[in-house]
Amino acid sequence: MGSDGISYIPVNQNIFEMEYAVRGPIPKRAAELRKQGMETIPCNIGNPQALGQKPITFFRQVLSLIEEPSRIGRERKINAFYKKNPGAFTDFEDRDFVSDYVLDYAENILSKMDAGIGAYTDSSGQAFIKESVARYIDRRDGVDSSRGKPANPDHIFLTDGASEAVRHVLELLITDERRRADELAGHH
Repeated sequence: MGSDGISYIPVNQNIFEMEYAVRGPIPKRAAELRKQGMETIPCNIGNPQALGQKPITFFRQVLSLIEEPSRIGRERKINAFYKKNPGAFTDFEDRDFVSDYVLDYAENILSKMDAGIGAYTDSSGQAFIKESVARYIDRRDGVDSSRGKPANPDHIFLTDGASEAVRHVLELLITDERRRADELAGHH
């Protein structure tokens, strides 16, 4: 306890000195330049659309179908009609239609979701997604039944972005263990 009567928790000095690139000196300098009327290109934040890249169609289509599952049946009917009557769509090409692969992919995701899109899920992420991430890690690292230790999906924590992940890690590093244990137990 300090002389001011406040309890202090020792914190690793690296936490105070840490810089997070999204909010570091380069974005600050870019903000200053924009205020001066100069144009900047925001390359530091993992936002390819800010650089003019069009969003990848596959992901947009899958997400839209997961958000509105009734469209899957509609798109299948349109595809079937197009295949039977290609002359009826003279101004259209195959790429103007949602592919069966995309439709199957969206259906597969929906079949594995416990409560549908927008509902609360396990705070560490959907189990089937964590299992897929674990399989990816194993493939990336060359892990198989004869070599290495497989990734454990229960040890994977998904977040909705790097900033959220950093926030979680910082909370783990600086939160008083006793207070955190009390909060988890419901004793505030």
